[in-house]
Amino acid sequence: MVRSLRNQVVVASLLSLSSMGLSSMGMTSIGISRAHAAEVNSLSPALTVNIYNHAQASETTVSVATAEAARILRDAGIETRWTQCPTEPELIPLYTDCKLPGPSSLVLRVIPRSMARPKPSGPAAFGVALVPKDGSFGRFASVYIEAVAAIAGDDETLGARILGHLMSHELGHLLLGKQSHSRRGIMRADWLEKDLQDARQGRFLFTTQQAGKMQGAMARRSERLQAGIRRPQP
Repeated sequence: MVRSLRNQVVVASLLSLSSMGLSSMGMTSIGISRAHAAEVNSLSPALTVNIYNHAQASETTVSVATAEAARILRDAGIETRWTQCPTEPELIPLYTDCKLPGPSSLVLRVIPRSMARPKPSGPAAFGVALVPKDGSFGRFASVYIEAVAAIAGDDETLGARILGHLMSHELGHLLLGKQSHSRRGIMRADWLEKDLQDARQGRFLFTTQQAGKMQGAMARRSERLQAGIRRPQP
């Protein structure tokens, strides 16, 4: 799967590796309310996410991570549908759901840093999203598996939940577009100890403003998809 970077903004996300302590249980709620999410869930089209597990994370890890990411996105009013796709190119045609991404279908890779193109900006980078410069829909993002180990160590359960947060952050870039890092919430550019504490407690979420923008982005993607379906074939 080759993509030109010429017309893409490469949005890298960083992790503050100097603040990894997770022993403190302090909590601060920094997302939209569950009630607000319930109001918008019925109005938002579903987002399809095709996952390519090049890092060979365990099936349990990927399952827990996708459930965590689905919860985080649902809290922002975005419903999701997840498909685990094969990493062997010759097998992809056999999986009808793993077709080329469309307006409401995204590709998310879980990879080692050695596979990253372009190369990671540094050892603190935890992922990357390709956002078109022309404002069209971003569809490709990657999460680096090394970032999970850097945070969670040998704790597989915590690692799976952290992976879900990393996935949500990169998918957030694709929905929010350029300059989508923020000073608070899950779209922070660098994650500190307090953020990781909130993530561990399930409270590291999208802000209300981000949720509204993402819902608008999903509505536009759905309109584009429907326009494509209605377009007569030659």
